[in-house]
Amino acid sequence: MSKTPKLCKQGNLAYVRVHGRKIYLGTHGTAEAQREYHRVIAQFHANALEPPRDKDGITVDELCLRFLEDRKSKIAVKQLEHYKSLVETILLQYSGLPAHEFSPNKLRTLQAKFVKLGYVRQQYNRRLCLERIKL
Repeated sequence: MSKTPKLCKQGNLAYVRVHGRKIYLGTHGTAEAQREYHRVIAQFHANALEPPRDKDGITVDELCLRFLEDRKSKIAVKQLEHYKSLVETILLQYSGLPAHEFSPNKLRTLQAKFVKLGYVRQQYNRRLCLERIKL
C-alpha cells in the first residue's frame, strides 16, 4: 500500500500531492480544507485516485464541460463568463482531441493565442493553472 500523502501548505492554501499532482483543498487551517483532505485521502486509499490508465478516455470537449459545470456553483456569473470565453478558445483549437493528448506544447500554443487575444499572463495562468477540477 502507498504511503498516505501529507497535508501541505503553499502561501495560505492547503494542498495534498497525489501521484505527482497537487490537489488544492482550500484555505490552510480551515475546517473545509481539513474535510477536503480527508475526502481526498479516503479516495486515495480506495484506489479511486490512481493515475489515469485509459488512453481512450474523455475528450478536451468533455473535460471543458465538466470544468464549467464544476465552476457554475462555486463562482460569480461574471467570472463564469470569463471561463466560458477561455473554453471557447480552447475548443476552437482542440475540440475532439482526447484529453490525454493535450500536451505542454499544446498549452504553450494556447498561451500564445491568449496573448494575441489580449489576455495578460497573470489572468490566463490563474485561470489555467490554479483551478483544479474534482472529477
